[in-house]
Amino acid sequence: YGIKDNTIVIFTSDHGNRGKESVYEAARSPLLIRWPTVIERGRISRALVSNIDLAPTILELAGGRLRNEFDGVSLSPILRERESEIRESLMLEVSLTRAEVTKDWKYLVHRPPREIAARIEAEASLDPEDRIYGWDGNWRRDSSGNWRTPRQIKYRNHMFFPAYFEKEQLYDLAKDNMEQVNLYANEEFAAKGKELEKKLSELLRQTDQPLDWFFP
Repeated sequence: YGIKDNTIVIFTSDHGNRGKESVYEAARSPLLIRWPTVIERGRISRALVSNIDLAPTILELAGGRLRNEFDGVSLSPILRERESEIRESLMLEVSLTRAEVTKDWKYLVHRPPREIAARIEAEASLDPEDRIYGWDGNWRRDSSGNWRTPRQIKYRNHMFFPAYFEKEQLYDLAKDNMEQVNLYANEEFAAKGKELEKKLSELLRQTDQPLDWFFP
């Protein structure tokens, strides 16, 4: 074989602008892998994977020994078609938001500082275009410890996602991959919401951040 036939090529990228710096659909990004003689041209996997899986994958494929300090897992079983899945769900986190996502469902929860939560609620009657406090952390403290007043909600995510300001959200990604209909308060899906909330809570406990925590 030449270099081309003996080289694994991994292509990935940043996410798009819609939902940027959030756990909405911008959490998805492209991942293409070329591995001659192993991966058939045009094969597509729907497995739930993350960029945290790339380091252990590269290490294993290069002949290294995997250790327990990786948060991700090797994609080798999927690439070799020994397995079709490597996990059932994945935790997402950014700024004030944590989420648990499966291939078909997503549960997310916002936990802001109490003072910021109050400011967000105080703007509830304003036109969305005029609101400046959101879940994006764009209101950080200044050198004196006071909250800065943001110019706007970062990336205007509240204009793309109707339930943006609701503290808990549940989406059926199989039917609503643009995340437009929050099902959290719908009794028909209460069990699914509680199931994902429990999984997320268990994961956060492992990082000493219980689900009912607040920023100081």
